[in-house]
Amino acid sequence: MKKLTLIIFSLTFCLSCAHQYPYKTRNMVSLFEYYPTLEFDDGVYSKKFTITKPSNKPYTKQVETSDGIANISFLIGFTIEFYQKDNIFAILATEEYVSELYPQSKEIIEQGFLYQREWAIQNNKELENFTKEYGEYHCIGDHSADIKKIKNDELIGYYLLFNDTLRTGTTIIFTKTSQIHSIDEWLPMRDRFLSKITSATSNKLPNN
Repeated sequence: MKKLTLIIFSLTFCLSCAHQYPYKTRNMVSLFEYYPTLEFDDGVYSKKFTITKPSNKPYTKQVETSDGIANISFLIGFTIEFYQKDNIFAILATEEYVSELYPQSKEIIEQGFLYQREWAIQNNKELENFTKEYGEYHCIGDHSADIKKIKNDELIGYYLLFNDTLRTGTTIIFTKTSQIHSIDEWLPMRDRFLSKITSATSNKLPNN
């Protein structure tokens, strides 16, 4: 699980790409401003924010897959931490990919997710899989089958959200807080959080 946790923080590690692409980032900036204004259930609130500012060149990020290291290019990205009381409930990281490379970038991100799933299974992690459509968002994810075996602040679930209209990919990791005691208690919290996050569709964004 520690390996999975490192993925989310690697989103801010990027190298400057050598090619320039025309792009717009209005929707991404709107998302970054919009998420913190949402009112969440279960005592969840947004707290810490970081953003990879757009430049005249895309950024390149490395993703580990079963076939080795692959590179993807993205234009802008941000990370938001969500808390439940004093504990991190979820960390969300969103990136907007280069338009003409979006299908390839999406495939690589999915391959990286499946690689992490296989790693967890090989290390005797009991996982339950999740797939759901939320409007314009396609969501896939894994979560631990038994939360009682997890300590506070440790990883519960690892999820991906793709929006083909915005050409964005979002990684969400959920961690255990002191207010979570069972999987049956956590699953409704997860569902309410994902529903709220995916309510920010392209036709609802401010400035759109």
